[in-house]
Amino acid sequence: MRGRMRMNLYVLLARGVRGVFCDWGCRVWRDAVVEERVSEIPAVYRTQEGIKSVMPAGMAFMFVAMVVLTVIYAMLYRGGSGIVEGARFVR
Repeated sequence: MRGRMRMNLYVLLARGVRGVFCDWGCRVWRDAVVEERVSEIPAVYRTQEGIKSVMPAGMAFMFVAMVVLTVIYAMLYRGGSGIVEGARFVR
């Protein structure tokens, strides 16, 4: 019982450390590094206003790509287990 309690404590500590690390890392990375890099290359990274104009087209093309992949998968499906067929499709 004592070993199980110790393992639960380790899991709890690991989750806490991961949460703090991810939260801190995301905030520092986003605020300090990404903002600076994005502002340096305006031709590559769009502003929030600029992305609003192309987002509908991007969403539509992602949907078309999903439909195309679904059709390709359906054409290549040989029957059998879905996991096996999916692995064969990805390979």
